[in-house]
Amino acid sequence: MSEIKSTDSTAAGDQSSSAPPSGVLRQLFEPVAIDFLVYFRMAFGAIMLWEMVRYIEAGWVQRNFIDPPIHFTFYGFSWARPWPGDGMHWHFYAMALLAACITTGLCYRLAALLFFLGFTHIFLIDQAFYLNHFYMVCLVSFSMIFLPAHRAFSFDVKLRPALRSGVTPAWTLWVLRSLVGITYFYGAIAKFNLDWLTGNPMRQMLASADTFPILGRLFHLEPVIWFYAWAGLILDLLIVPALLWKRTRLLALLAAAIFHLSNDQMFQIGIFPWFMLTATLVLWPPRKLQLLWLSQTMLGTIYVYACVAMMNTPWGDEAAVRTVALTLSVGCLPLMLWKPARIPAFALAAFWMLAGPRIFGFGGLPATLISILPGLIVWATIVVFPPDFLRSFQLVGDPGADNDALSSAHRQVAALTFSQKLTAGFLIVFMGAQCLVPFRHWLYPGTVHWTEEGHLFAWHMKLRYKSGHAAFRATADGGKPIPALLADGHLIAATDAAGNLTHLLDADGNRTFALTTQDQRFIATDSADVPVFELDIDGWLIYELDKNGERLYSLDADGSRIYEIDAQGERILRRDEQGKVIQSRRSPYYLTRRQRTKMAERPEMLIQFAHFLVEMLEQQGYENVDLRADVFCSLNGREEQRLIDPNVNLADVKRSLGHADWIVPLDQSAEPGVLYKRALTRAAESK
Repeated sequence: MSEIKSTDSTAAGDQSSSAPPSGVLRQLFEPVAIDFLVYFRMAFGAIMLWEMVRYIEAGWVQRNFIDPPIHFTFYGFSWARPWPGDGMHWHFYAMALLAACITTGLCYRLAALLFFLGFTHIFLIDQAFYLNHFYMVCLVSFSMIFLPAHRAFSFDVKLRPALRSGVTPAWTLWVLRSLVGITYFYGAIAKFNLDWLTGNPMRQMLASADTFPILGRLFHLEPVIWFYAWAGLILDLLIVPALLWKRTRLLALLAAAIFHLSNDQMFQIGIFPWFMLTATLVLWPPRKLQLLWLSQTMLGTIYVYACVAMMNTPWGDEAAVRTVALTLSVGCLPLMLWKPARIPAFALAAFWMLAGPRIFGFGGLPATLISILPGLIVWATIVVFPPDFLRSFQLVGDPGADNDALSSAHRQVAALTFSQKLTAGFLIVFMGAQCLVPFRHWLYPGTVHWTEEGHLFAWHMKLRYKSGHAAFRATADGGKPIPALLADGHLIAATDAAGNLTHLLDADGNRTFALTTQDQRFIATDSADVPVFELDIDGWLIYELDKNGERLYSLDADGSRIYEIDAQGERILRRDEQGKVIQSRRSPYYLTRRQRTKMAERPEMLIQFAHFLVEMLEQQGYENVDLRADVFCSLNGREEQRLIDPNVNLADVKRSLGHADWIVPLDQSAEPGVLYKRALTRAAESK
């Protein structure tokens, strides 16, 4: 941003007040180079665009927001519901467009406001899909409304040159730094508990990532488990000061890159590693964030990630093959910085990224990344070999520029205007809330990871490995049992007096599937007596059937089709006699797999589902429904324990922010990790 002029009125302001501001407040409004803010705007917008496209392409919009008949809203936000019809699809298309506008700086203020409202609406629809990084996106997108990130390298500046500025008030930098720092710091504070410090739940998490290339075979070793647990705590605790201190900055950035990229491959946690790695760079001095350097850094990060992802696929048991291939591919990076080797190294890297997934069939590389690799190579060509004309468009910055603009603006900050005082007050309230909310679980008795009271919005990331199951018992007037299977909320199937399944209710509650028994399995037929689904003996869907009762598709735990893949990587679609693709039937599951899993672990969600069941049963003609549940959970590998009192009528329990005395306290004497160790022993004995 070498030629951007200092015209930002928010940096200098109308200095009409005669009283000099205090040191801290004055520093909030001192000007800093705007490059970091432009970078963050572009990176944030690009990542959000990627996320919206992922949801659309993967079918998650339909599966998570349209298909489920029930959504677990947050307390006080029951009005947050999916749009009717195809509204949620259009919502995500609009969000993708808004993310593109943020990236390019087109109608930035309006786009940032609408994106915040739209994303927060998505976030509030169902707490079963709560993710810490989604909460982080809500906070950041709210902050972006007020950050002048469009005052350089944006379409807004092209359309309105008067907006152009090379500086921005320092508070814009510290807002982003504070949000990043809070995420790391509170993540570290939460890890100071006995479970984490003794390797739980890291044991279970590493056990589920044992296919990680080269190192995966070591994840069952106790020293490795303890190293990962303590390394994660130390990194969260020290990463912010290490990035702010010049002597440790490069080492801290390298540690953060290794941490986040390995997390992405080991745990598949969506955009969070990329978002945090991108946001971490705002902890560097703003003058260092030159776009050429940033582009090269981002390109290198993506390339390393692509190489690691492509290695994360079965190549046999020879780790040496993977090691050599990974070393050669990553070795292209420093060679591209050496001028004599730049062209052949770049050609080799481009070939590896473009041809590798197709020739060697690297299954670990995300399909979204494969689809953008050609465009990435074109962009990389510009970044590695930047033509001089790009500087005239200020795509790359000049590290020695804007000194005069900064000095001039700095001399103008003598007193605070009313608007600046108002801004300072708002910052104190906003950041104060972010510092206090994560501690609200101290207001509740018991272990927060067990009761879930105050667990959300507290940056408790990967701190527990919890599994549970629920079975519901319902009675009507006079204690007469309602003959229905209400287990885990996966379906509702009527039973006869002997407890045998007789028919299955559809998820919309408007029709039923009759059930017949064949060879230890159930066949569900529709109202025309046409076979529809095959269920196992426990009532779980396993196959979708054609009209002759032949198996069409296997079904996953959500009741969704599992497609076969042909040699060209295309899905094999079944067709009818006329050659038309057979449309997927709506699953009779009431909850998605994630909803089922979370509902059985979180008491507040159990109450919501209980109320849903009571309402549905009353609509079927039952009166004075009494609903109780047997819910058992395991926390961090402990033996299963009751989560809630089985004698409490959940139909009478009201949702509130107060403590739920019907939650059974965690048995503190139970040893964490015992189930994992027992499974490890059985696996060793079976060999």
